[in-house]
Amino acid sequence: MADNDTTTGTAADDFTMPTEDELRARLTPLQFEVTQQAGTERAFTGTYHDTKTDGTYRCIVCDLDLFTSDTKYDSGSGWPSFWQPIADDRVNLREDASHGMVRTEVTCGRCNAHLGHLFVHLHERLNFFIRHILVILMLLCLLSLHAQNFF
Repeated sequence: MADNDTTTGTAADDFTMPTEDELRARLTPLQFEVTQQAGTERAFTGTYHDTKTDGTYRCIVCDLDLFTSDTKYDSGSGWPSFWQPIADDRVNLREDASHGMVRTEVTCGRCNAHLGHLFVHLHERLNFFIRHILVILMLLCLLSLHAQNFF
């Protein structure tokens, strides 16, 4: 990966969803639970909740580029938070009335993997903005480590 390369696929690309057995073989049990059964992980336990390195966040199921680090911010929630996806078609939004509350679920625009929930907040300096609180495990963060020639 060169700098912030955000060219990996679009939501409209041909994509063959892996079978349940293929996903179970490739993902950890928690990753499978989160992406396929709308589970969650404990706050502040994931790899990327406080990452500040430049890069692109991709869906762990289908590898679609979803967010870039320049839209990531610290919401204090313990999960990675973004105020905008790379493009509108990269994520789907739907009402989620589970657990006795109404929220907006965020899923991958290509494979419909559960990514987390969307919240609208009033922020003193930014007026209204949208933050995507994403469960860390279903994202792959491809970090630009060009200084170390890592990619």
